Amino acid sequence: MKTIEWNEEQRKAFQDLLREFVASIDAKMQEEKQTGKIPKIPKYGSCQNGLNRFLAPWGYACKISLGSGNLSKKPSIAFCRQDILGEGFVNGEKPTPKKGFYLWFAYYWRNDAEKFYLCIGRSIEENGEKECQKCLAYDKIIDPNGDTYYQESYDDLKSRS
Repeated sequence: MKTIEWNEEQRKAFQDLLREFVASIDAKMQEEKQTGKIPKIPKYGSCQNGLNRFLAPWGYACKISLGSGNLSKKPSIAFCRQDILGEGFVNGEKPTPKKGFYLWFAYYWRNDAEKFYLCIGRSIEENGEKECQKCLAYDKIIDPNGDTYYQESYDDLKSRS
């Protein structure tokens, strides 16, 4: 697998796009605290479009998932390689966390315990696990308990060196 290396300016641009994603969720979180109502999904099209424009030169695309109607407790972004969209590794011609493998970035915002989570995600569809097991790298990605080997949690969006 090819490593993506960004210079400081590119890293900052990507972090700014992730901050835009987080800010839209934080605004809804504040709305919930003020009104006591479960927050609805914020508008995210410009954030997703910005991420996709940024990621295109490296061959990636993303799909933001915020929940269905109400804001999810784990809103996320699935990052997928564009060269394999529609090849059975990811669902259809557009990126989605419904089939195959992808990089998964989630923002756990509930109960003021804000954390960021990054891992290699896999299908959430009913038969998706069987499809993922066909991948030759499956045993290197998923451990015997069904958990991903590659997962990290972060307290903030600052880069680690």
